[in-house]
Amino acid sequence: MQSPDFTHLNPLAAGGWSEERGKEGLSRTPHPQVGHCVPPHPTYGVLPVPSYPTAHPGLTSSPGTVTLRFIPVPNNHMRLVNCHILGPNNAAVYSVTSNDPHVTKIRDDNGDVAVIEWRSPSTMVSIRGGKKMRREDFLTNTDGKPSAQCMWWQTTPYFWTADDTCFYLYAESITSLPLAIVRASEPLFEIEAAPETLQRGVLEPALVSLIMIQWSQGVM
Repeated sequence: MQSPDFTHLNPLAAGGWSEERGKEGLSRTPHPQVGHCVPPHPTYGVLPVPSYPTAHPGLTSSPGTVTLRFIPVPNNHMRLVNCHILGPNNAAVYSVTSNDPHVTKIRDDNGDVAVIEWRSPSTMVSIRGGKKMRREDFLTNTDGKPSAQCMWWQTTPYFWTADDTCFYLYAESITSLPLAIVRASEPLFEIEAAPETLQRGVLEPALVSLIMIQWSQGVM
């Protein structure tokens, strides 16, 4: 297993995204510069899910931004998506387990956070007990911007964009600072989340979408 190369490869290419550069590189500004995002089909879409705390209990002790690191499980000979997500003080906050080649589960101490089914013709995902969504309804393309995708969560669009070294999550109402920044960190990568990410309850959907982007076929 090799670590993702965030320096020489747009990390979003793993999800089929192409680079789009201008004189100053990719724009780091959110919607509307990112592009118009078409709402998902109402049959699927992001449906209401049970309420849960906006901040994971394992993260509340750290004020300000929260950094989570993805650490692979050793001896992963089948190269399935198996890793730990470490929070403050290197404490394991989430585990990512693929006991079945077609199913990946993200879990915390209370049980399943999300289940990803890597199946044809469409990958399916459910988060916190919500109804299953097709990948293309959870992560949608933006009009005229192949270097960006839109993550729909509880009817609100959030936007992933990338440059050569990192990628960024924005909220529609944010005009300057990203909600989260993903960068290379041995042996895999890390995500630095702003306090608003936890306040909005969007950290876990962001982690799920990040896993789906980075490992679009369910393998490392």
